[in-house]
Amino acid sequence: MRSRRFSIDVKRWLSAVFDGRGSDPIIARQAAALARNQWFSAAFNLMVVIVAALVLHGGLSGSVLFGWLAVTAAVFLGRFGSWAILDRRRARPRTRLRVFAIGFAMAGGAWGLLPVLMIGEAGQEQFIFVGFVIAGLTAASLASLCWYLPAFFGFLAGATLPLAGACLLVGGRDFLAMGMMILLYFILLCLTGYRYATTILETLDLQSAVRDALHRLDEDRR
Repeated sequence: MRSRRFSIDVKRWLSAVFDGRGSDPIIARQAAALARNQWFSAAFNLMVVIVAALVLHGGLSGSVLFGWLAVTAAVFLGRFGSWAILDRRRARPRTRLRVFAIGFAMAGGAWGLLPVLMIGEAGQEQFIFVGFVIAGLTAASLASLCWYLPAFFGFLAGATLPLAGACLLVGGRDFLAMGMMILLYFILLCLTGYRYATTILETLDLQSAVRDALHRLDEDRR
């Protein structure tokens, strides 16, 4: 019964965001949490991009590396620009959630583009390094993005699925095994993220219910 109630709540909250109906205060709490985490995640992502470029320099052609850095910079600037526009227009929480989700999906896609560009350019060591970096980033995003599942799933899918596809396209026993393991990792992280998100949503729901009960109690005393 408990897990069933979680599932119904998640569908209701996500539906309220995407179809524009409802005024659940939990949506505002989710948007505020992602806003608090966005600056740290962007700064951390930028540092990892710089380290990855330094490590891969020499193992990839200049055009491939420069092309990936250009796409990453465009995504980075686009996300900052969208945040500034949201703040200037004082956008509603559900609008912020949609923009955040798109931005994180693009950030994940920028990382997923790297192994695709590496096909025919890089060796097994470079693929292992990129896989390690992407695995670390997606695992770390559990804590910051599970406040809103579409943002987490977008980042996770954008980063890991192209990596798995690139490994499978390269072929060979080692790369095929890597691709299958990455797909398994993707599935497990999806399940873990869903459980984290439902726990967060239940906690927010409980906090809202307690505040409402205390407010009613204060009114009754008056």
